[in-house]
Amino acid sequence: MRNQSRRNKASKATVSQQAQSLQQDQASLYSALLDAHTEAAHTSTLLFESQHLATSCLEQLESSRLAAEGSSLLLSEVSLQRDSLLLERDVARSLAEARASELDELSEALESSRQHTSALSKTTEYLYAANDWYAHALDASWSDRAVVLAEASGVVSDARLSLECARALEDDASVTTSQALAAVEEHQLEAKRAREDAASAQREVEQASRKLDPAQKEARALKANISRAPQGLERAVKKAEDKVRKQLASAKIIKKGVYTSEARAMARSLVHQGCAQEKSARQFATLGL
Repeated sequence: MRNQSRRNKASKATVSQQAQSLQQDQASLYSALLDAHTEAAHTSTLLFESQHLATSCLEQLESSRLAAEGSSLLLSEVSLQRDSLLLERDVARSLAEARASELDELSEALESSRQHTSALSKTTEYLYAANDWYAHALDASWSDRAVVLAEASGVVSDARLSLECARALEDDASVTTSQALAAVEEHQLEAKRAREDAASAQREVEQASRKLDPAQKEARALKANISRAPQGLERAVKKAEDKVRKQLASAKIIKKGVYTSEARAMARSLVHQGCAQEKSARQFATLGL
């Protein structure tokens, strides 16, 4: 009887210990389930953050692309303005050269008119001298007075006609000279305006070039950012995927059994160090954790 009661007490103690162990296992299992739920929630949060990061990177990439397109359009517009200003400068220069050529031609015409006027003046002086000579001859020779008078009258008439022609030519030369001088002044003013327009066009070209340099630098920087953006996005997504994959692997290992906090920390450390899920599970089974 005593042995039976002892055995009963021992069995009761064993059952009590097993019940306590079962309760501890249940508590550990509940704690592991809570940890697994926590890890799953954390993993979902990480996935959401990774998606948000990827979306943000895509938006930045799109904004960089749009900014690069705007800079390219601005660059094209500035280039067109510069080409237009260069064309205007070339046209103004050609106009100034044409005006200078016309001015040279007018100067040559003026010089020719002056030479013609000088020749007419010499002819007039010669006619006056001939008239004086005929008058002197008329006084000296009364016998030939009628003949000399007739010849002198003809010569005087010719001289008067020549003088009138010379005066008319001189007047025409004066008018031509005045017109030529006015044309020269006008061409000089036009040449001055053309030079001023060319200088203004040159200043505008320089200003456009100064505006073009920052736009080119900004376009190059944006192109560099755009070229680096896909690599940065790929690295960020890969990093987030690796982190989520490691945490999912840790959660899967922990779900296979009830482990202590030290075992769970070791599982996470093994997974984060690059151990595969199956290898980590085998090591845990070997250790008896």
